[in-house]
Amino acid sequence: NSNMHISKFLTFLSIASLASSLPLNVTVGCDPEAFIQIKKNSVANTRVVSNMYNYQASSFNSNSNSQVCQPFSIDFGSATDFSMFDVEYCPNNARLSNGLLQLDLTKECGTTLIYNQPIRRGRVDVVMKPAPSSGSVTALVFSGPPPSDEIDIEFVGRDPTQVQSMYFVKGSRIELQSQFHSSFPVSDMTKVFNTYSFELTDKAVNWFLNGDLVRTLPNKGSLTFPGDITNFRFGVWDGSNTSGWAGTIDWSIGSRSAFIKSISIKPYC
Repeated sequence: NSNMHISKFLTFLSIASLASSLPLNVTVGCDPEAFIQIKKNSVANTRVVSNMYNYQASSFNSNSNSQVCQPFSIDFGSATDFSMFDVEYCPNNARLSNGLLQLDLTKECGTTLIYNQPIRRGRVDVVMKPAPSSGSVTALVFSGPPPSDEIDIEFVGRDPTQVQSMYFVKGSRIELQSQFHSSFPVSDMTKVFNTYSFELTDKAVNWFLNGDLVRTLPNKGSLTFPGDITNFRFGVWDGSNTSGWAGTIDWSIGSRSAFIKSISIKPYC
């Protein structure tokens, strides 16, 4: 009916307004379509934010008011599929291989997977070797509906000695710089499996590396705390066009891959 069309149009206008106000060099998770380099015009940014919205809404029943309280874990060494995760694009780039979940980053595209149950509070542990070399980015993401709250763990292949933690509130970066966490005594995180974890409670966000707490963000209010989270996703993407901070991929030596041994998801209900 006409009221429904008016409502949808107003929603579209609000998304367009959000997109045009986003700052430079904002990364919205691991979706390369949502990586805004230059504010060329509001149409381009509206497309990015709209894609992000559709991308998240398709991952689970967004009308659900509560998360699934049952813990979930998968060891890919014994798994026959990964059907609890929806592959949002480039499905051929996610596959089981030699007892691992392999995520390929090719010249054509990377890939992103989303846990197909909502999670609003909880902890995720991922045992992983991220994708190596300059230009490749491997990301683990808690995110919510737009304007998106977001909690990230990111690994940039050009620097194999540290992992980054960052967060966004309503699509805006509260702290302009990521925090960097050393892999010591591991000299190259792309060559060995490490456990990357993050946890969201009502009181704080916690980031962990191999079980050690490396960062805590206390909840000081909704304006600075990314508490509106609805899903967990992860993937690999090409960061070659990121103003230099991720480096540039040399495709002459072929594709890059991240390898995941296991994932554990523990909702807090």
